[in-house]
Amino acid sequence: MEKILDKIRKLLKLSESSNQNEAEVALRLANDLMRKHSVSSQDVKDNPEAGKVTHEVVSLNSSSEWVLTLAWGLCKAFGVQGVSSGTKQVRRGRKNKFRATQELYCFGTAGKIATVKLMHQFAVETVNRLTKKERRRIKDEEYILDSNGRRMTVRSYMSSYRNGVVHGMDATLREIEKQNRDTKAPENREYGLVHVADLTKATALRDEMFPNLTQRKRKLRGDMGIYNNGREAGRNVGFHKQTGSGGRVGLLKK
Repeated sequence: MEKILDKIRKLLKLSESSNQNEAEVALRLANDLMRKHSVSSQDVKDNPEAGKVTHEVVSLNSSSEWVLTLAWGLCKAFGVQGVSSGTKQVRRGRKNKFRATQELYCFGTAGKIATVKLMHQFAVETVNRLTKKERRRIKDEEYILDSNGRRMTVRSYMSSYRNGVVHGMDATLREIEKQNRDTKAPENREYGLVHVADLTKATALRDEMFPNLTQRKRKLRGDMGIYNNGREAGRNVGFHKQTGSGGRVGLLKK
């Protein structure tokens, strides 16, 4: 893995070249390698603590179940163990107003935790963008029908659609998780071994702090027809790590 990091560092250094064509090619190659091997900008830095497993409490800034579902999926995909601490009330602004939010204990390397935080922000923004787009599409309809031809409220419609989007994105994250854990494929073997080793250490640290941890199932569904439409939209979302280029954290699939 260190050889790959060294190659990426050299390419990023070359991307600062005064030769524009040379710089663009080097940056593109660096980005491709970082996506292929799930390397973040934090991993590329010469940091002896980069491979050390730690933990961080991350605020999800929402009490919605779908926001937590995305966080869980991202943790699993990028080699971080997550433990929800439940919902709590936090002060909002200078006035004595409070809002409910969820916190997640994240266990993993600093680079991977940083990746999960960045990707979660992108994922939440993407869900909101896609649901707003669908809301604009149906706004001129006289009334809304569910899969059985019965009228339904806009709120129920949008809830079913959003849940589908979230599960569609979560399905992609499960594919990424499987790929990152693969230690048999020659092109992924080196990263896979490091990924699994880091995940094992993260799991041990999690179990040490939460020895009596219990898992609960989370259900997000609604009207199946509308849910499936949302799920299809969610499956079209691709996840790519943010690189040193300052580009977007995620990209829609073409």
